[in-house]
Amino acid sequence: MRLFANRKYVTSAFIFLGLFLLLEENYKADKLKPRSSSIIWEKVSYKENFPTHEEEIVWEPVDEEYFKKEYLVFDNQPRIMPQNIKEAQEFLLTMEPQEYDFSAPSYFNYSFPTNHQLDEGYWSHSIYTVSSFSGGEGENRGSGNQNYAYRIDYGIFQDVQISAFYSVADDPLYSLINKTKLIPNYWEVYGASFKSRLLEIQKWDVSLAGSLEAWNVRNGNAVNGNIFNNDQKEISEKNLIGSFSMPITRQINNNLDLNLILGSAFLPKSMGTSKDNFYGNNIYFGSGLSWKIRRDLYSTASILNTLGPGYNSFDSELTFSRVPIYNLGLDWHINPIIGIKTQVTNGFGLTPSTALLTIPSNNKPLYFTSIKYKPGSIDSPQKRFTSRQRYLSSGGLTVNTALIPPRGKMQIWANIDNKGNLFTSLGQSLSNAFQLEVVSFGSFEDVGKNKSNQFVDLYMNKNNYNTRIGGKFVFVSPLRNGSYWLGSRITFGRNQDNKQGYGFYELINTWEIDEAFAINFNPKIVWSGIGSLSSFGTSANIQLSNRWQLIPEFNLKLSKLADTNYTLALRRIINDHLDIDFYVSTSAGFQDIGQMTAVKNLRQGVKLSLQY
Repeated sequence: MRLFANRKYVTSAFIFLGLFLLLEENYKADKLKPRSSSIIWEKVSYKENFPTHEEEIVWEPVDEEYFKKEYLVFDNQPRIMPQNIKEAQEFLLTMEPQEYDFSAPSYFNYSFPTNHQLDEGYWSHSIYTVSSFSGGEGENRGSGNQNYAYRIDYGIFQDVQISAFYSVADDPLYSLINKTKLIPNYWEVYGASFKSRLLEIQKWDVSLAGSLEAWNVRNGNAVNGNIFNNDQKEISEKNLIGSFSMPITRQINNNLDLNLILGSAFLPKSMGTSKDNFYGNNIYFGSGLSWKIRRDLYSTASILNTLGPGYNSFDSELTFSRVPIYNLGLDWHINPIIGIKTQVTNGFGLTPSTALLTIPSNNKPLYFTSIKYKPGSIDSPQKRFTSRQRYLSSGGLTVNTALIPPRGKMQIWANIDNKGNLFTSLGQSLSNAFQLEVVSFGSFEDVGKNKSNQFVDLYMNKNNYNTRIGGKFVFVSPLRNGSYWLGSRITFGRNQDNKQGYGFYELINTWEIDEAFAINFNPKIVWSGIGSLSSFGTSANIQLSNRWQLIPEFNLKLSKLADTNYTLALRRIINDHLDIDFYVSTSAGFQDIGQMTAVKNLRQGVKLSLQY
C-alpha cells in the first residue's frame, strides 16, 4: 500500500510559488535602486571635517629607530615586519582570525546545498554521522542505527566546487518487520558531486549542483528473509543513482539568508525480482533560513518536501510514503580551521541522492554531528608550550587533561596490563584547538569473569574488540589568555564482535596551580540503546623532579551501573617526545567505557606515550 497526501503537497507548492514571486518583486525593486558606483553629492561641513584653530595639530617627537623598521597593519594595529623566519613564525602564532576567515554554512543537509562554497585552491575534509536517539526495536540494540560518512571538497575554480564522499550504515532495520522480524540491512554509498555558481545578481545567488553515486544495498538473511520478496535469503544489489538541484539564496540582510531549492533524486524503484518495492525517483523543493548569530556561529533551519513519483520513507508494515525532511541545527567554528555542525533531523542518508530518505523502516527524529577541517586557514593564536605544559598534554590514564599537542603534532599511546588488556590510540592535532582521534582500538580481558551487567556483556565480552574514533576540543586555554584549560572529548565506536556501539563524552577541566602541581575534574557519560553510565573523574599531576611525575586518579560513580575505581601511576619522562607510565588500577581499562567499570583484582601495567 502506498500513501500520498495530494492536498498537502499541492498547498505547499502554491506557498512556495507565492514566496518565490514575492522575492522576485523585491529583486525588481532592488534593481531600481541606484548602483553603488553612482555619484551622490552631499554638503560637507567645514567644521566637522577640518581642524579649527581650537583643534591645533599636536606634534610629538619620534624615535629614530621607528624609521629603520618596516611596518604592516594587521588587526587595525601597526606591527613590525618580520625580519627572518623565526620572527615570521612568532608573528603567525599571534594572528587573530578576521570576519572574512569564517565561512557560512554550505548545506542544510546534503540534498539541500546552499550557494556558499570554497574559494579556489582551498580544501576541506568532513567526517559526520547521523544516529537515532534510541537503539531501535529488538533485544540488546546498542547506541542506535548509525550512518557514518567522510567527504572531501575542493574549490577547483572560484565559482566551482567538486566533492567526493563515502558513507556506510550496517545496522539492522530500526523497526521489527511485521512486529516480529529483525532484518539485517546494509547501505554503502560512494560517489562524486559538483556545485557551480550560475548567477550572482544584487542580493541573489543561483547555483547548479549534481552528483553521481553508487549505492550498494544488502538486506535480509536465511533466517528472517528480506523486505523485497518472500524468499528466505539475502538480497544484494549495486545501483547507479544521482541527483540534480538548483539552490537559490536571497540575502535578506547582513546576518540572514533565505534559501530555496528545486531538485530531483534518482533512486531504484525495484529490488530483486519483484517490482515497485523500493523508493523510486523523486522531485523535491524546499526552503531554509541561515542566521548569523556572530561571526563564528550560525543557526539553520530547513524543510524539504517530495513531490514523487517515488517515495522517501517506509514503516514496519512495508508501507511506503512521502514525508517532509526537516533540519534544525547550529554551525559553530572554533576557528577558521575547525567547524562543528549539530542538528536534529529525520533525514538518514548522508549523500546528495540519499539525504531525502528517513531511517529504514521508520520516520524518527535523529541527531546529526559533523567535524569539518579546512587546512590552510588561520588557527587559534596561542603562546608556545612550556616543557611542563608539554608533559601535561600527554594526558592521563583514566582521567584526561584538557591540553592537546600543538597543531601538526601526532600523538600515539599504547598500554598493556597483566590481565591481558591491550589498547592503542592515534591522534593528530589538526589545530591548536582540536585533536582528531583517528583511531582507538583494543580488547578488554578478564572483566566478564568477575561481574556481569548489560554494558559488560555487550562491550567487554569474551571476544570483544572495540574500535573508536572521535576528537578532543580545547575551548579555553592560558596560552590564549584564559585562566585555566577547558575542553571536551567525544568518541563513537562499537564492539566489532557483536556490532553493538556506544557514544562517550567528557567535559575536561585542568588547572595548573603552579609549575609542579595540576588538577583535573572531568564529568563523563556513556550512552547507548540499553541505557547510560556516568561518573566524575578527578586527578592530579605532581612534578616530583625533572623526569618523574606522580599521577593519582579517582573516578566516582554517578549512575547505578557505573563503578567507582582508582589508578595510581608513576610517569617517567624519557625526553620531550616520549614518556612511560607504570601503574596499578582497579579500572577495567583506559578506553572510554573502561574508565567507568571496576574489577576486583588490582591490575598492573605499562603505558607509553609518544609525540612527534
